[in-house]
Amino acid sequence: MQDFPKVSILVPARNEAGNISKCLNSLAKLNYPKFDVTVIDDGSTDHTGEIARGIAEKISVSLNVVRNESLPSGWVGKNHALHIGQETVSSDWLLFTDADTFHYADSLKTAIQFALEKGLDFLSYSPEQECVTFWEKVAQPMVFSFLSRRFALKDINNGDHPAAANGQYILISRKAYDLFGGHQAVKGEVLEDVALARLARSKGLRVGFYPGAGLVRTRMYRTFREIWNGWTKGLFPLLDYRLGAVIKILIVVLFTSVLPIIGLAIAAVLLLSLHYVIAVVLAALMAGILVAALLEYRTTLQENRFPDSSLFLFPLSGLLFVSLLIASVYRHKTKSIKWKDRTYDA
Repeated sequence: MQDFPKVSILVPARNEAGNISKCLNSLAKLNYPKFDVTVIDDGSTDHTGEIARGIAEKISVSLNVVRNESLPSGWVGKNHALHIGQETVSSDWLLFTDADTFHYADSLKTAIQFALEKGLDFLSYSPEQECVTFWEKVAQPMVFSFLSRRFALKDINNGDHPAAANGQYILISRKAYDLFGGHQAVKGEVLEDVALARLARSKGLRVGFYPGAGLVRTRMYRTFREIWNGWTKGLFPLLDYRLGAVIKILIVVLFTSVLPIIGLAIAAVLLLSLHYVIAVVLAALMAGILVAALLEYRTTLQENRFPDSSLFLFPLSGLLFVSLLIASVYRHKTKSIKWKDRTYDA
């Protein structure tokens, strides 16, 4: 392991007092010989910086806390924070990870080994998702099922689909990062992870995107408000701002998750009204659509390590997903984008 390259881990943190301790303590226990950690306290108004500095005094790992107060025009906050952070380190590889992540002890060693063996310049993992509250269990399985179809990892990695990444875990060689201009090259991108991956591939660099099960996990959102703000910020950009794709997805989701429930309710009313033949035919049709959709949904749930109990929330999950997608289009087309108490032009 002494031959492994040095890695600098960069954690942007804005008002992450509830998450930063868990993240940094997991990083401190990484089974890797040469790494340091830099937290960019991005204008936090809570105790994020104090907590990070307190942890730095207790652990043996090199942990530096950089305070950033300003956000220049044209920059998205996270991109600017990581740009500042990377200027303070000098390592062969950079790991960009979020403050709401938890890293398993062998994750960095595994990631570096994998990147070197595959000849990757840019490696991203999609973390395991933790869902605790009711609304997390409603929203996250449906959204990630959509993402697993939208960004099929096999197609991405064999070049049949444009490159993609998850900003919660991006490992990239310093040489590659400098080659395409780093976060400065995507400074205004809300969806900076995908933009970075596509920019890297456009420069001829080798990009890989893989499941992160057993390596890193995250609990992205804790409240309905965070779920709403987070996904309405990101869903429309994930579709490359294409209204045609939005309409297609809305039709599919409504047809498979919401329409069958409405149809079954209508069939029940018809049955009570003694319209037996119509009621039975309608019920059979709607039940067939629902069962087929549930079987497909169960496959994506298993791929993304969500429990089968999520199937019982399928209609509500579909309705919430449709609402999130419509609201995302509306926000990006007509309103400013608000995130982490900052406002960006739509």
